[in-house]
Amino acid sequence: MENTAVQRKIQAAETVARALAETDDAGALIDSAYVAGSITAGLGNSTSDADVFVLHHAGKAPDVTTQQFNVGGDRVDVEWYPESFPREAVEKLAKWELRPDNLADLWSFEDDLDFVSRLATSRPVILSPTLQAIRDTVDDEWSRIRQTMVNYWALTANSGLEDFYGACHSRDLGTATYIGQVLLTSAGKAVTAASGDKYFGRKWVYNQISRSLKNFPSEKYTYYQTGAWTREGVEAAQNLLEFVQTCLAASQLLAGEEQSPELWPSWEYGESGLFRDLSYNILHQGDRVLLHKELHRQVSLKPQVAFVWALCQGQSLESVSAQVEQLAQDVPVLRTMSEVRVQNVVNALMEKGLISTRRERIFSSAQEA
Repeated sequence: MENTAVQRKIQAAETVARALAETDDAGALIDSAYVAGSITAGLGNSTSDADVFVLHHAGKAPDVTTQQFNVGGDRVDVEWYPESFPREAVEKLAKWELRPDNLADLWSFEDDLDFVSRLATSRPVILSPTLQAIRDTVDDEWSRIRQTMVNYWALTANSGLEDFYGACHSRDLGTATYIGQVLLTSAGKAVTAASGDKYFGRKWVYNQISRSLKNFPSEKYTYYQTGAWTREGVEAAQNLLEFVQTCLAASQLLAGEEQSPELWPSWEYGESGLFRDLSYNILHQGDRVLLHKELHRQVSLKPQVAFVWALCQGQSLESVSAQVEQLAQDVPVLRTMSEVRVQNVVNALMEKGLISTRRERIFSSAQEA
């Protein structure tokens, strides 16, 4: 029933696109058109809408930039764009390179990421040479676009951390639940984007995890995302932060090596051994990895060093070395990391204060207050 409804909505959108083309005298205005949205991305359901995107020729302009049609009871929204717009959006996302001083630029990319992800998962109705060339460019540049997308989700998670800490320290579990859900949504979107799922919108994150990641702790994700963790008191907020940081680290590091977060050796955080500093966010920076501590410190690391840092999640040096060796089967940059080199990296990271042998209890004082 639902699949039939979805197909009907797509057909309604295609009907609108073709009708618009038929009223266009000899193609004077319309270059191309395609149907896009959660439905064409393999998501959505029988209540979702299918949208039509129309590209018009340079120097031409429709009377309106948005329209709405009713086709047999199904709503179809139409958006008009100059034919140059998709190319410019793709180029912006593909050419942008993260630096320690330009993280805020990521906020300006939300609309472009949404538009390009819809284009990447669209169904052409009127396929011109211009649209085909743009689609080919999206495919060619997707690894760079994906990295910008993963960095965007890391930044959105970072933006909620201060409020999350504040809510937990004041024992405001209601606010902590809400902000924790935002953090988990960003973390979930990061792992699905890193795994190759191209849809950008937030609301289908559960469906994306289900279809894109077979070896991911979905039950753990749901436990934290629904706020069930609050039943254990505010101290359990640290477990949520550790899980979010693990998701972001696995996404950034493995996407940067053209691999899926599914390869991450363990999603569990131990009680003893080596611990990474939870106050750092991780972003991919070309051939380096940036550890960012808001308003305090930034550290640029080689990828293999960042992998060692990220794997310090409450386990022994021997376990970290074993997991580096395991990942090296699929991650070439780790193949030179012998046990001795891992030991040397751990020593250097400890000297820099990026890892320690003590698991800090961030919220214990708040719980005791």
